[in-house]
Amino acid sequence: MIINFFNNILFHNEFTIQLLFFHFLAPLLVGILLSLFQLFEVSVQKAYKFALISLSIIFAISIWIFILFYNQGDFWGLNLGFQFELYLHPSMQFSVPLGIDSLSIFFILLNNLFIYLCVLHAYSSLSKSYGLLMCLFLLQWGITGAFMVFDILGFFIFFEITLLPIYLIILLYGSRERKIRASYMIALYTLFGSIFMLFNILYLYSKFGTTNFFHLLTVEFTEEDMKFLWITFFIAFAAKIPMIPLHIWLPEAHVEAPTVGSVLLAALLLKLGTYGIIRFLLFLYPQATFYYSPLINVFALMSVIYTSLTALRQIDLKKIIAYSSVGHMNVVLLGLLIPGVENIEGAIFQMLSHGIVSGALFFLVGAFYQRYKVRSLDYFGGFMNIAPILSAFFLIFSMANISFPGTSNFIGEFMICFGLYMQNSVVVLLASINMITGAAYTLWALNRVVFGNVKTVYIHSFGDLTRLEFYTFFLLFVIMLFMGLKPNFFLTIFHGLSHYLALTI
Repeated sequence: MIINFFNNILFHNEFTIQLLFFHFLAPLLVGILLSLFQLFEVSVQKAYKFALISLSIIFAISIWIFILFYNQGDFWGLNLGFQFELYLHPSMQFSVPLGIDSLSIFFILLNNLFIYLCVLHAYSSLSKSYGLLMCLFLLQWGITGAFMVFDILGFFIFFEITLLPIYLIILLYGSRERKIRASYMIALYTLFGSIFMLFNILYLYSKFGTTNFFHLLTVEFTEEDMKFLWITFFIAFAAKIPMIPLHIWLPEAHVEAPTVGSVLLAALLLKLGTYGIIRFLLFLYPQATFYYSPLINVFALMSVIYTSLTALRQIDLKKIIAYSSVGHMNVVLLGLLIPGVENIEGAIFQMLSHGIVSGALFFLVGAFYQRYKVRSLDYFGGFMNIAPILSAFFLIFSMANISFPGTSNFIGEFMICFGLYMQNSVVVLLASINMITGAAYTLWALNRVVFGNVKTVYIHSFGDLTRLEFYTFFLLFVIMLFMGLKPNFFLTIFHGLSHYLALTI
């Protein structure tokens, strides 16, 4: 009887929606409480402990929601597990629908995981601050909202909210003098793309009287409307992916950002661009996607080839990984714009995999920088002798970055290439350049850092991973390995959505 009572409470649909609503508001509420902590001069140490406890609860709730969603077992098309509406004002009829589906649920988990790891990293560092903590919670709320919202205006609002905290993180907590330039570049490029998205929203509302995603699915757009709306939206997303010629801000931002800023850029913020393409462009304007596909594929291939060749001549570890991220995300873009179940499914999988692998790599670079205050390959060498565990993790995630079999990146890129080959073998041939050059610059950087002789002229202190760093990297390693060895756990959820999109394009 007691078990039945708990089953009725914990798995009741209304309770789950309330849980989802609390999960959505929780980061904002914690951020407000932290501002009160600062106002009443509570110690930063206690604030960080409170933040970690709060994030543990939020992460546990998101796992609970995922279990409830997974138990439903229906992942076809746009199947919403749970949904609620948020009214901006009681007297206003305008409401913003929020919910989760088979596309957004894993990205919400990814967001909660990396925000927790970043707060944990900041807690273990010597320089703690209330400002960084509140920026991280505001960023978590903005990203959660962007992944949950089913309204174009709502997505625009959350899309812009994410700009403010990452701008402040780079500007206030960056490591070098060019951080001001880097913060302005990320703001200008994002706002440049957002202007076109704003045109899209104003046009939609003036012509159809709504920006609700579900209402727009029922609208029959003219061919001219589709083409105009698609390209104005795509420019905003292309600046976030980023794609040539809108990619200049990313390497600069990665180099100047602190470790948590680089991790969040690679693991979460870049995904907003490709997520927006799937959520709005593929669902709402499938014919325009097919129309623009050849042009965008050319730019994506240029991005893949150019960034791969550029990474070959870099000596800064962060820049190498940053250019690698641009290449990987443009391979994802190639997989999204050509109709095919395998490549779309692989592209969504690769988005998650890239978040795990690139986030881990930037944490590793941060571990090197925290110890030796340099990131240039000229000063590194022989770390396998003085920091074997750190070097071993760097080796593992470097192999994952070049899509070594058994890792998560191998599954994603193989599915993308397989699906593309069925449609256009020339695209696969050109995109494969990224695999060759990617292996070249990754193995070159790995060899310079891990093997060879220790340069004692520059390196005077020796130290391996702390226990907290080891647990962080081991957790990411387990997730990456699970995705590589058991991809069907994820692909089962993506398959219905990918099949539906492949039929509509």
